[in-house]
Amino acid sequence: MKLSEMMNKWYETILFIIVSAVVSWLSTLLLYSPFLKKFSASLLPSGGNLLLVVLTVAAGLLAVIALVFRSRQKPERIGRQPDPIQPKQKMTFAVILCLALVPLLWTVRARVILGDLRAAAAFLVLIWFTLAAFYFATRVFAAYRGWGWAFSLAILGTGFIFSCASFLNQVTDYPFSLGWSEGNRFVNAALVADWFRHGFKGTLPVLHPTRYLLQAIPFLVTNHEIWIHRLWQALLWISLPLLLSWMLVRRVHFKRKSDSLWWMLLGYLFLQQGPVYYHLALSVLPVIGWYREDRPARTAIILAACSAWAGLSRINWYFMPFTVALLLNLLEKPLTFPLQKNRLLRLGIWGFISSLFAVGAKYGYQAISGNPAWYFDTAFSSDLLWYRLFPNATFLPGILPGVLLALIPLGGWMLFSGRKQRVFQWNSMIIGLILAVYFIGSTVVSIKIGGGSNLHNFDSFLVLFLLVSVLKIGETDKNHENGENHNHHSRQRILAAIIPVTIILLMNPAVLIEPDARLADEEIPLLQGLIDKQARGNQILCLSDCQLFTFGTLDAGRVDVRYEKIFLMEMAMAGNDAFLNQLEEDLQLGQYSLLFSDRLTTNTQSTSQAFSEENNSWVNHISRLVLKYYTPVLDEKRLNLQVLRPVK
Repeated sequence: MKLSEMMNKWYETILFIIVSAVVSWLSTLLLYSPFLKKFSASLLPSGGNLLLVVLTVAAGLLAVIALVFRSRQKPERIGRQPDPIQPKQKMTFAVILCLALVPLLWTVRARVILGDLRAAAAFLVLIWFTLAAFYFATRVFAAYRGWGWAFSLAILGTGFIFSCASFLNQVTDYPFSLGWSEGNRFVNAALVADWFRHGFKGTLPVLHPTRYLLQAIPFLVTNHEIWIHRLWQALLWISLPLLLSWMLVRRVHFKRKSDSLWWMLLGYLFLQQGPVYYHLALSVLPVIGWYREDRPARTAIILAACSAWAGLSRINWYFMPFTVALLLNLLEKPLTFPLQKNRLLRLGIWGFISSLFAVGAKYGYQAISGNPAWYFDTAFSSDLLWYRLFPNATFLPGILPGVLLALIPLGGWMLFSGRKQRVFQWNSMIIGLILAVYFIGSTVVSIKIGGGSNLHNFDSFLVLFLLVSVLKIGETDKNHENGENHNHHSRQRILAAIIPVTIILLMNPAVLIEPDARLADEEIPLLQGLIDKQARGNQILCLSDCQLFTFGTLDAGRVDVRYEKIFLMEMAMAGNDAFLNQLEEDLQLGQYSLLFSDRLTTNTQSTSQAFSEENNSWVNHISRLVLKYYTPVLDEKRLNLQVLRPVK
């Protein structure tokens, strides 16, 4: 096949032009990633950027080489060529090209957030370049699948690369927190590691113990390099949702590995729409991977272990392991009448075991954590913010429109693929009821104060919806794997790929944000000098950026992190008077020489501003209380950091 014959389709011509044009941008595409800079500099200290250029050039040539390689193939090696594009397919492809609006919108967003149009332009080119590269590579090795399948895989590949880059971009030795809660999470993980080191003695975190248990693993090896802990966390964010998706796809038994790859990437990106937190994924991952109805004892052991983990994680995940097992049971072996008593008895025993271990793990952790019982379950007394169901300043799309947008592609595809099937009514009704219960529960959790800024509180529902979708659609999709159906469900595939990638691109601009290392170099000596002068070996109270002491960036004698801001905000939003009175007593004693905090103000906000209720809770319960007994001695606006001393 000649190259000219390859280029007789206008859509491939457009993509080839895009690939050719971006080669001239190769030296700028990856220069904004601090992780890659650090990595390349470690390999080539005298010219770290050279490695970036080499890597980018190699990636850029991939698309061109793929196209040339395919043009030299013999027709019999390529397989049956796709049919000419039909009018409906042209319309579909015109809609696909609107995907270009995603990086364009991101360009405007980046210009506002970063103030750097050049960086935003590089991002736009990166998206188009990666999309085209994946497309041509797919057309080489799976030409018989058709342009729709190839383009949807290209979109998924692009989204996966961007998702990984956004996590790895946070791997840096920048000492200050990269987000509101990032730094203090390392501190809580260090508390878990210390608990193990000291023979199970000490105080454990009240919130998210399983997350901190995973984050504590590097502390058992070293605790002096913050970039190692950030790399570990990035790998957790990438690997565990990807592993969950792979385990789920394995249950469908696709004949072609390319189909397994397609569904695995889609599952990963679907979960990242929340996102589903990595420590929660471990609650259901073993169940999805090793559940077998014909091995009840093994399944019971898996459910017990996973339920205990879920009981330590989040209250709305307590029954997730059993729910996953129940859905697998219904999907892989639909109910028939008369109902089998042994089957119902087995499900009942599994449900009892799951409940017992989930609740037991929760109260067992409370007993060994070293914290009062009234520190826990504060979420039950938090306010519900119903207006966040709809577009608002905290989450622009609104919770309901946002989650419905995330569900439309797979939900519509599921209905489309099942409309010609004879589905057992009671089986489908039970599955639908289970999903409805989790949807309602996730909605309530999302509108509680402290949530609603994204879809992560729909995590349990997203996992269950993905499970049902993959098993239902996947079984149907397996019947269309031959060459005659290479364009089967092209529109559904493309839509299913575009939506999660669009959501991830628009909601995560972190891939281009690089912290100012020079600012850190300036501030650390200043903060250390203040400690040496003011603290003089006395105790310091740390509310935020406590990782500065954990990793030894700042040297101080005694640092109290009991009131770190993640837990402190939880108590403020719940209005826990007993805890707040305890805090006031400690502040009133003046036992802390210095206090490290985010910048404290007494300004309240209206609902036209993001996180207004959270801000007002912090102002009313924390800021005014602290400023009553402490006064600022250093106020650093660029770092949102304030150091205070007792009022004399």
